[in-house]
Amino acid sequence: MPALDSDPDVGTEVAWSSPQGLHITSMFDRGAQLIQRGRAQDYQEAAVLMRQVVERSGAAPAQYNLGILYENGFGVPKNLAMAVQWYSKAAAQDVAEAHHALGSCYEFGKGVAINKVGISACNY
Repeated sequence: MPALDSDPDVGTEVAWSSPQGLHITSMFDRGAQLIQRGRAQDYQEAAVLMRQVVERSGAAPAQYNLGILYENGFGVPKNLAMAVQWYSKAAAQDVAEAHHALGSCYEFGKGVAINKVGISACNY
């Protein structure tokens, strides 16, 4: 994750900005808002924003959100194997929800073969 820079004028940390001028945190927040709206027309933009956040920062919460989008086919083609990949990346960074989602994938064979050992490994 890019380092945060200190802004001496404000005395707070300022998130790294993307080339488009949006802060990574602003991009993430906008994407999360779009997902929470639950409207089909918002999911595609949310997916684009979450992917940009991951590409620029490797943020685990954005990886988890991409897993949700792929698992459900929201804004992207439904792809359970891709969902498992995103959940795995987020779980490797200790996102509890990603551990749970990954365990569910192993338990029910969503994108992976059913694997009770995999469930244990996910702290499900």
